Amino acid sequence: MKTHLIKLISFLLLFILSNVDSFSQNCQNNIIDNPNFELAVQRQGYTNEVIPTQGWTSLIPQSNSAWNAVEYLKPNTALQSNWVPQPASGNYLAMWISNKEQNQTTLREGAINKLIFPIVQNSGQYTLSFDYCCLNTCSNNGGGNGELMPEIGIYAVHNPNNLPYATLQTSHIPSNLNLLSNGNIVLLGKVKLDSKCGNERLVQNSTINEKGTKYIFETTFNAGILNNSITHILITHSDEIILDASSYIGLDNFCLTKLSSADPCTELARENKKLREELEKCCVRKPKPSIFKPKPKKP
Repeated sequence: MKTHLIKLISFLLLFILSNVDSFSQNCQNNIIDNPNFELAVQRQGYTNEVIPTQGWTSLIPQSNSAWNAVEYLKPNTALQSNWVPQPASGNYLAMWISNKEQNQTTLREGAINKLIFPIVQNSGQYTLSFDYCCLNTCSNNGGGNGELMPEIGIYAVHNPNNLPYATLQTSHIPSNLNLLSNGNIVLLGKVKLDSKCGNERLVQNSTINEKGTKYIFETTFNAGILNNSITHILITHSDEIILDASSYIGLDNFCLTKLSSADPCTELARENKKLREELEKCCVRKPKPSIFKPKPKKP
């Protein structure tokens, strides 16, 4: 009886934990359009590239000669043979993140997603996450401390009529916050690439190449962060000026969902806690005589 009860409670705990993981991985009610870039067609004249059929545009329109336009790559492909493609499970976004100050816009790339429906102002809390990684060696590792590494900027945008963005003059002029007038862009978050991102390191006399190592960005924000609805998400370099900081990165698996008061993950976590408490009471603190027979005393 003891073994049966423990197995039953353990199964229930495993079931709950499995459902929590499954919910987070599926990203239910995602309002990012084409979040994995699978809705795409072959880019004419390019073997390894595709063009999304919906959801995504570039800060600079795509052309055969524009360095500023982001790329969308097929699985297991890279623009240069020594760049590690990641992830391999499907199409992914590839772009330069460069914070070094220049009098040109060569590496000022940006990807824009038009949400499936706008986030209404003051409609609650939302969470945004995506995977990212380095595809090449970063130009400056800051002496190993990461201070001079490139920094990704993530912005919320109000642009329901798809008005054109301000003309880019240099790498940082105009600032990202001034790409549209009237305060219609706001910073959601920023993240520096890891100081080892794209570098090789020595571990127990073995060289480990960390290009393609996947990281996860996640931020939670209030829908009132803009004085209007949020219609787009912009990914580009942050407005910070960082000496000689550039890297070519891959991004995938975008997820933007609303956090409700009855969030399923929260409810499952509560049930998990209750079951753990019951398990402890039953099997450790207060064993029932009818279930657990006392050990015979030694003679």
